[in-house]
Amino acid sequence: MVTVLQIENIYYPVLAAFGVPANLMTIAILSRGNCDLSKCISLYMAAMAAADLLVMIFNILESALLSWVCEVLVFRSEQWRTRCQIQKHPERSPQMLQAVTPIHFQGTLDPPCSPEESEDLVVTPVTSPLLTQPLPMEVVMTCSLFNNNLTDSCAEDLASVISTNQSLTDLDLGVNPLGDSGVKLLSVGLRNSGCKIQRLGLGGNKLTDSCAEDLASVFNRSLTDLNLGDNNLGDSGVKRLSVALRGPDCKIQKLDLWGNRLTDSCAEDLASALSTNRSLTDLNLGANSFTDQSVPALRRLILTCRTLSLIQLRDNRFSPNGENQLKSLQGTRSGLSVTM
Repeated sequence: MVTVLQIENIYYPVLAAFGVPANLMTIAILSRGNCDLSKCISLYMAAMAAADLLVMIFNILESALLSWVCEVLVFRSEQWRTRCQIQKHPERSPQMLQAVTPIHFQGTLDPPCSPEESEDLVVTPVTSPLLTQPLPMEVVMTCSLFNNNLTDSCAEDLASVISTNQSLTDLDLGVNPLGDSGVKLLSVGLRNSGCKIQRLGLGGNKLTDSCAEDLASVFNRSLTDLNLGDNNLGDSGVKRLSVALRGPDCKIQKLDLWGNRLTDSCAEDLASALSTNRSLTDLNLGANSFTDQSVPALRRLILTCRTLSLIQLRDNRFSPNGENQLKSLQGTRSGLSVTM
């Protein structure tokens, strides 16, 4: 039985192929005035043909637009369902990731799922054509598993996914209790030559200096943007990261160390490491415990790290004089911004 959708799929291509040219030809013939009709009738028929042509064009465009909107809505609904499945069963998130081919997979749901959905959800492979059809290689796969109660029990599976999925470049694991053990396992995948992760979010993951060596080991890979905010790396952890920042193969461009309980003890190490760094453009040291004692080292860091364009130092323990000394460096280099 032929459906309305099937009829439309035939009707609009035929309309575009024959109806539009026929009306254009009619208008052209009538406008020349060689058809033995009065001028009034010729103009009337030409106007009717023009109106018919506009209606045809509008119908074709409307059909194309509605088709596109429907595809987007189906695509978003599949994303919603997959996201709900992951949030309902976080321990199965790596398997869900493996089922998804290159797509934009991002955002958080608030609330994650309705009570009715959460009762019925069963994790199954994603089979929608919109999710499994090949997409251009330049499509960036962005996966957000932010605040999903993931622990180190799934870290090995995640490491396996990121080491084999070469389309995945952006992974946000923020606000999950992965802990040091989880990051140690994850770093194995990040060091794999098949891993193409460029942006990694590990903010609020309950990390300490115990995993700093593992984090430092991935600085010479594809990673360019690393969020370690709201952890407890401390001075000793940042000192270990500083060694990696000094490396000639370091590719880190953005580093977020907001709220990591850093003190004046690590300022010299950071300044020394970044004086030779040629990749870092954005450094967030806000919400730590730097005081005026760190001002000379931080000034040197800002002046010698020539690629640095933004350094954030809000919510530290500088005096007004210390803040002024740091803020005075803003503008000393084109594009440099120092926020206090």
